[in-house]
Amino acid sequence: MGQMRSFGDLQACVPPRLAPSWAHSSLGCRGLLWLLLSGCSSQIVTEPSTGGGGADGGGGAGAGAAGGSGGTEVVGGAGGGGNGGGGGEGGNGGAPTFDCAVAPTAPLGMQVLPGLRGYHGLAIDQAGWMYGLDVASNLIRSTHEGNWTPVLGNVFAEQIAFAANGHLMMNTFEGLGGITPEAQRYTINANVFGYGLRVGPNEQLYVADGSSIQRVDPATGVNQIVVSSDEVEWVTHAFDFSPALDRLYVGMIGPGGGQVRVVTLDENFNATSPLKPFADVAPDYAWLDGVAVDICGNLYVPNFNTSQLFKITQDGVPSLYVDWSSNSTQYGHGVIFGNGIGGFREDALYLPMPYNNHTVMEIIVGIPSRTFAGEVLNGPTSGRP
Repeated sequence: MGQMRSFGDLQACVPPRLAPSWAHSSLGCRGLLWLLLSGCSSQIVTEPSTGGGGADGGGGAGAGAAGGSGGTEVVGGAGGGGNGGGGGEGGNGGAPTFDCAVAPTAPLGMQVLPGLRGYHGLAIDQAGWMYGLDVASNLIRSTHEGNWTPVLGNVFAEQIAFAANGHLMMNTFEGLGGITPEAQRYTINANVFGYGLRVGPNEQLYVADGSSIQRVDPATGVNQIVVSSDEVEWVTHAFDFSPALDRLYVGMIGPGGGQVRVVTLDENFNATSPLKPFADVAPDYAWLDGVAVDICGNLYVPNFNTSQLFKITQDGVPSLYVDWSSNSTQYGHGVIFGNGIGGFREDALYLPMPYNNHTVMEIIVGIPSRTFAGEVLNGPTSGRP
């Protein structure tokens, strides 16, 4: 394992029916962003639990009472030393809590992670490895520190995601497929091709295929359309669920307004409304390469056409979050949240940068993802749009 070798760039592959004259690959690679802000922490806190007093003055596991104080910004933090000799054995750490009322409004830090690679998608497994494609179409896995190993060669895929069984799901140019933990490839449905990919809360695969969002059973390959777009000039490209799993937000490619759209979902994750306009991030044409939602209901949406990352509130109000327009090589594609394992923070975004030698950027937002398992204060509402 070691730092990444230098390879020639992999040109973006966009189906002809989706590709405008200024296809993604025209940007090329022109350098490396270096931006690092240190000392950043989130507002995730662990509720203190009670502990008995003792003569040794040491705190216990979790937050000690009286004399010992636990960590306040690390989920499940360990108890600290006793103050002035009080607080012997502390209790177990309480459940993590996040208060949306004090959530940061701007990035807390950004850095390019050395040794990590990604094309249009990234995925993190339960062992703390991030998977992505390098410029020679090799699937590799990397630690947060940049140590990497090859997994499989000749992989051409758009977005990727891990299923609960540890298989890596992929939108490939030969259809929807998977890779086993033993690095064996297989096809799920050769007739389903798309860009956006999510493993749903029901462990079904959801694919944005340009004209719809399809749901595919990973075991049988049986597919059905969940969301349909009948507008020829618009393309369904990327998407994510709301924290309450009652909405699906869809990033589109196309002109004019309604570039981010929304549908409501029932308890079986079937659409109960048509695809409706939700938010606009550009005055004219938009090409939205990703959607990621935090536990407070905010959306993070990269727009290729302006080389910018937008943050959109649960009420559909957008604001510019990160601006790469002065150096479009830094533009990030399929955005995901970390899972809190192996240094990949659950309150940080990870974006592959295909025009910067397939490097990966980490953006600390200070708000955990929509899958945050703790208690949420002042959280998003679940009302229908």
